Amino acid sequence: MTGHRHGYRTFSQCIPALCMVALGSTRALAQDVSPVPAQDTVIVRADWNVAQPQPFRPTLSLSLSRPLQTADGRLAVVVGHRDLTALMVQRGRQLLLPLRRESFADATFDVAVYLVQADGQWHPKGSFTVRRRTRIGLDSASLQPRLESQSEGQLRQNGAAAALGSRGLPFQDVAWNGGFAGTLRRGAFRAGWESMIVANPRQPLRLRAGLLGENAPVIDLASYQLQLAHRSLTLEAGHVQVGTDRLLANQFRSRGVVTRAALGRVGSLSVGSVAGSELVGWDDPVGLARPSHRVQLANVQIEAVPSQPGVLHAEFTAMDGSLQPLPGFAQSAVTDREQSRGFGGSISAALPSQRARLALGVAQSRFTNPVDRLLSGDSPIVPVASETRWARFADLSVDVLRQRKVAGVTSSLQLAARHQHTDPLYRSVATFVQADRREDAIEATGALGAVQWQGSLAEGRDNLANVRTLLTTRTRTRTASTTLPVAMLARRPDAWWLPTLTVSWQGSGQRGDVPPDSAGFRDPAQRPDQWSSNGTVSAAWQRSILNVAMRVNRSFVDNRQLQRETSDFRTLVQALTLGITPHPTISVNADVSNERQESLEQATRSGAQRLALQVDWRPWPTTAFNAAWSNMLTNDEAATSRGLNDEWRAELSQGLTWRRLGAGRSARAFLRFAHTASSTRFGGTLERVPPQQNWSAGMSARFF
Repeated sequence: MTGHRHGYRTFSQCIPALCMVALGSTRALAQDVSPVPAQDTVIVRADWNVAQPQPFRPTLSLSLSRPLQTADGRLAVVVGHRDLTALMVQRGRQLLLPLRRESFADATFDVAVYLVQADGQWHPKGSFTVRRRTRIGLDSASLQPRLESQSEGQLRQNGAAAALGSRGLPFQDVAWNGGFAGTLRRGAFRAGWESMIVANPRQPLRLRAGLLGENAPVIDLASYQLQLAHRSLTLEAGHVQVGTDRLLANQFRSRGVVTRAALGRVGSLSVGSVAGSELVGWDDPVGLARPSHRVQLANVQIEAVPSQPGVLHAEFTAMDGSLQPLPGFAQSAVTDREQSRGFGGSISAALPSQRARLALGVAQSRFTNPVDRLLSGDSPIVPVASETRWARFADLSVDVLRQRKVAGVTSSLQLAARHQHTDPLYRSVATFVQADRREDAIEATGALGAVQWQGSLAEGRDNLANVRTLLTTRTRTRTASTTLPVAMLARRPDAWWLPTLTVSWQGSGQRGDVPPDSAGFRDPAQRPDQWSSNGTVSAAWQRSILNVAMRVNRSFVDNRQLQRETSDFRTLVQALTLGITPHPTISVNADVSNERQESLEQATRSGAQRLALQVDWRPWPTTAFNAAWSNMLTNDEAATSRGLNDEWRAELSQGLTWRRLGAGRSARAFLRFAHTASSTRFGGTLERVPPQQNWSAGMSARFF
């Protein structure tokens, strides 16, 4: 028994070994009978980053997935549209393509690799983009000049104006403007430039003729802006805008320097210094030559929830400004020295859905008005004391309904409330805010199906300090309007004869209040009290070739001041507008209006009737002709006078788009004619003004 059991265990142990031997034999047999696999396909890869620019004269490197064999064929390289296989150097699985002496029309081109087999067939193996830097090592560079010319002159003039004219006839005034705009880029560095230069040979029309008179230069610098940026840091010089605080410095534009830094997704920081008034010309290119005529500002903006910008936003501003009595180049005024220094902050919050939005802001400003000896001279002047004052605002808007169904009708409703309070004597040199005033308003805007409506209530008052010698003015305003598309309400969108009605009304009133202990205004008749209302009803019909609009406007000025209750005025205006487009190249518009004015206190009436006609015709794509005629008849019953004004205007213009002008170049010439005549009949006397006729012509051209 023992021998048999031992023999059984030995046989059992041999069974797995026999199975392994049989399995190995089967695999070997299978390998012997399977076909030999084909060789791997050759894959070509670019060794450079196709998204990054390469040197101006690069040596491109390509890699093969395996060495080429005789049966594979040969490689061919095509750059752009040229076969540059002769330049290729192969080192094992690496291909080198030097492009040191090759020139290309474009900064970006493609490199295509082919496998050419013995039978002459070309098989594409890859196409790769190459972006070259410029010759001076920039990723990209562009320079776009611009030059334009405008001319306008008089050919002939008849009438009274011709006798009074001091210039010889005919004449032609020519003005030029141009500049450069360009960008440079290298990696994270960016630079941009934009400028505008103007030229005018005629002295009264030069850019700084109002400031320099005869010394104004013929060619002058109107504006320029230089921008340098590296990643999140930006430097701007030239004509820039600074400030976003509506109470302290709001979009103050002048020539200066501003640095802005993005603080990731958290916010931004900006610091700038600009001239106290808008500058032009070559004298002060940076705008900071006068320290006493400068506005300096720092601004910080913070996003408390970076993942949802606008949900909670904070902004802080500090400003220090000083102005000399130097008005802007286009401003004619006598100004005084001013200085102000202040800070402000605001917080805006909104729900993620933007259904509710809240903005709060406050600012403090210390204003100083130094004594200016150029204005005061030798006269004794009491110095103005420096004053520190505050201003605040609050805005709230809520979307109560957003396209919600109300009684089966899609409706929307938005409510808004505004408040602003400005202390007496509040002043900032970097923005205009009306001092000594408080304003509160509530607005509502909504839609009920196709019907849209809007309404508002506003209250305001001044003399917040209740100064005894000042009159307190209280202002109130009410507005309401609605639009009724009758065709949509009747569910007849194709019924063009059903008009779109618009009804609007506005009422505003001002009333003067006197403090109880006022030193003046003791007579109640001295306190003004007036209410004005204005209502309009209009209807419009619109078709493809016909547009009709009718409007009736009625306004009433109600004087409620004591002893002047009848000093009221009533005005009624009726108007009709008709537009016809019989052909896409022709349009005709006609306006007819009748205006009646009535003074209730004097029991007088006056009126005016006007008829106007305008025609636009474009017989060819580059040719345009338009003409307008208007006739107005006025009458005054109290003075028994009648007036008639007649006016004609016509213009023919022709665009020049010849191919020889080149891309981006265009020109347009025009010829204009104007005729005016008027007459007045007072009682039995008729007075006529000699008709005036004027022929003028000009041309505008863009050279590049």
